[in-house]
Amino acid sequence: MTLRMDDEERGPLLPPTDSTAARRPGHGDGAAVGGGVGKPPRSGVGGGGGGSLGTDTPGGGGAFSPAPSMSSGAGRSFPAGGLLPTWAVALMAVAPRVASAARPPGAVMPGVSLIAACSSRQDVLSRVLPGWARVAGVDEVVLVDWSAQPPLSSVVTAASTDWAGEGVSSALNSSPAVTPTTAPVRVLRVVGETSWQLTRAYNLAAAAARYATLLRVDCDHALSPSFLSTHPLRTGAYYAGNYMVSRNDNELHLNGAAVVARSDFWAVGGYDERIQAYGYDDEDLYTRLDGRGLARLNLSYDVMQHVAHGNEGRSARPFPRARIDYHALLLEGLPRWGDTANASSPPHATYALRHVEAGADRGGCLERSSSGVVSPPSPTTAAVVTAVFTPLSVEAASPPDARSTAWDTAIGRRLWGDYDLPWDFFSAQPRGVRERLLRRLNARTAAVAAAVAGGDSRGLPRVRLLVVHAAYGLGNRLRALGSAAAYAAATGRELVVVWVPDVHLGARLGDLFAVGDDGGGGVVNGSAPPDEAVMAAAEAAGGEGFTLFTSWGLSWPLADYAPWDVVWSTWRFYNYMVEGGPDGGKDVPIDIPPTVHLYWQSAYVMVTDVGLTNWTAANVALQSLPPHPTVASLVAGVATRINMTRLGGAHVRCLNLTADIPEITNTTAEYGVEGAAALSHWRAKASPASFGREVVTRLRGAATTLDGFYVASDWGGSANVIRAAVAAASPPLVVRGEGAPAIVTLPPDATAGCEGDRGGECVRAALADALLLARTPVFLGSTWSSFTELVMRLGGVKAELAGSDWGDIDPQR
Repeated sequence: MTLRMDDEERGPLLPPTDSTAARRPGHGDGAAVGGGVGKPPRSGVGGGGGGSLGTDTPGGGGAFSPAPSMSSGAGRSFPAGGLLPTWAVALMAVAPRVASAARPPGAVMPGVSLIAACSSRQDVLSRVLPGWARVAGVDEVVLVDWSAQPPLSSVVTAASTDWAGEGVSSALNSSPAVTPTTAPVRVLRVVGETSWQLTRAYNLAAAAARYATLLRVDCDHALSPSFLSTHPLRTGAYYAGNYMVSRNDNELHLNGAAVVARSDFWAVGGYDERIQAYGYDDEDLYTRLDGRGLARLNLSYDVMQHVAHGNEGRSARPFPRARIDYHALLLEGLPRWGDTANASSPPHATYALRHVEAGADRGGCLERSSSGVVSPPSPTTAAVVTAVFTPLSVEAASPPDARSTAWDTAIGRRLWGDYDLPWDFFSAQPRGVRERLLRRLNARTAAVAAAVAGGDSRGLPRVRLLVVHAAYGLGNRLRALGSAAAYAAATGRELVVVWVPDVHLGARLGDLFAVGDDGGGGVVNGSAPPDEAVMAAAEAAGGEGFTLFTSWGLSWPLADYAPWDVVWSTWRFYNYMVEGGPDGGKDVPIDIPPTVHLYWQSAYVMVTDVGLTNWTAANVALQSLPPHPTVASLVAGVATRINMTRLGGAHVRCLNLTADIPEITNTTAEYGVEGAAALSHWRAKASPASFGREVVTRLRGAATTLDGFYVASDWGGSANVIRAAVAAASPPLVVRGEGAPAIVTLPPDATAGCEGDRGGECVRAALADALLLARTPVFLGSTWSSFTELVMRLGGVKAELAGSDWGDIDPQR
């Protein structure tokens, strides 16, 4: 028959005499629906002295709880599992065969109730529901509609009469050993819920079940007709999914399925309703069942299937395993759920029934019989329920410091346990950095799993890191970063960049490029755990393909930490900034298996297979970094008023070592004898006067193609020296027959006081210089300068070097 479905849920609470019968979230005293006021009951029926629900008597009623009483209270004996609460009897009055002379109303009968709950996924439900009803041995399907829109009743009423051929997998449907029947399907609708709460929904479904065995499935689980014959339940045991035996990533989603005696389920209190977000609800239940002495048996995944459906209808879960740890840790500090001997054990949620007008289903309770006939609720039967009391969530019941500590521990457990990252490696990093690293590792792991499922035959390894610890100044650090990024991309490694300001470079990477303090577009979250919407925003922001560490508390050699944390054994270390010793030495070839993590400290390029990192690949990585808005503004301020393609470029690196970094007083100790001598030699070759003479020569030879030169230097007076050389040229220089050539720099206020200053603002100006020089068609650079090399990496123009290609050329070098 056709049922009328209205968008709006209406009808008063029963009874309508208590104006306080609206939903009361929280954990504490509250008014129950019905006569009297008091704390909601821990189990059973009624609250504050209310009468039974299930009649149309205005004075009757009371709040009800999903946790049923284990005895009738009237001296009558019923099958194992006890009674249905009277509200459930009233709710299911549309099935009069529940009551009989042999089984009084409310008796739990031998048989199997398949229970499920959904707040969405109507499309997937329509594909699996027919198969549930055809599982041999299932006596009923109880489906809780958790405020779904449209209501799930539409799925039941829209299905074909016999539901034949509606299976998801042909393998699941081909089971000649059994003859499937079609079980009745009943829908219980809960209204007023704004978020999915699995624990409450499934407790409600279990309470409404009329049979002694519960078969619990998700709304995207498909079952074979032979499912129950494959899992014969014996006393003292239960069946459950087990992610440890999953044969593929898809089967991980079967962990929540279970077959358990109804009496055992309620003996431990059912699901812990304080868990009101994703994580640990199923394993917590299994742990308490185990504690009762039950043997846990694995479900056979040969007779069930998770129906993949992407992320449609599934909440964003950036930290699924960490959330499980988080809830488990918080529960350790709270009273045990379902402990009837403990007065502090929290009560279950309570609900109120709602009447509807005759014939107006409004998406509420209904039954589809085994013959396909759909029955609406009677005029005196509640069609929907609404929550009156809900326990505090595990988060709300825990103090803030406990939440913060638990979340930090949960993140750390996953980084350590899932990815072999030592606690010393990440524990000093801000929470947002640790979250980003775990989120990226989880995403990469999922991509690997998807590639394997798609038939990728490359032997994809477990996710491993490449940690590049960039050293020295701007050009040196970016050189190492680009080389590492290329290697990480070629080897499938997750990149971590250690960029710690020091005397060589006082700027953070986030001062120079549009990356946040975690490397992820500036979206850093510090909640515990992070709000999923914030995490989604962080992913949308994108950021660069790495996680950024802005501090580093470990000392070399890192191998010394190995005795204190076993996972250090999965690492290999290289340090190009020290000479000799274990794993030290510049230009030591890097050749490691894909099964280990790699730490590499360097100011230079990586020495390894050219196919893994090379000039082109490293430069592509650097060129993809978006400049910080301040840097971009400095570049635009010049490039929008001057055509950079008609300027030559000059980088003058002339300051002596003492003036260059005043904090370094012993340059020989810092750079070595040969290194310090070479630096001093080449900086003398790159004097402003020699650049002035070369600029004049170049302008005279390219008067029709160059309008001047853009000049950058570590000394503020270099541009004036070059400008004076151009002005004194004889005969005078004229460009395009119009006037004297231009010598262009950044505005003076952008570089004022920057000699020997390697702080954030001055290094920003230096990066702007490099980006502008990279646009010039002719580039005069300084030998032995990583900054000159950076310009070439950013723009592709080959530098002509002072003392090597022009000027006072030293034939011995």
